[in-house]
Amino acid sequence: MSAGRALGLVSLAAVLANATWFSASAVVPALERQWGLQSSGAAWLVVAVQLGFVVGSVGAALLNLPDRLQPRRLIGCAAIAAAAANADCCWPTGSRVLCRRAFWSGSLWPACTRRV
Repeated sequence: MSAGRALGLVSLAAVLANATWFSASAVVPALERQWGLQSSGAAWLVVAVQLGFVVGSVGAALLNLPDRLQPRRLIGCAAIAAAAANADCCWPTGSRVLCRRAFWSGSLWPACTRRV
């Protein structure tokens, strides 16, 4: 594989992995319109992603995951799991369930970017 192609793939993977972090904030207006999500539910949705990030960072550090697993496998598996958690937020549910899903999406993000 050429250096340019490898750089392009790594850049694409970084953008897609980081999309899980920003997606909760980006979809709040649509959720408020389509699901009737109240402002408190919208706030909790964004907070759930942030709390998930903290828990994911601390958990990965305590388990020493970046040093125990191959980086490409850790990042790849975490990115796929985060994408699945994000996709699971597409179905209409209550705000509590949505916040739990957003929490899991946020908790996987540190491993996607290997910032542990």
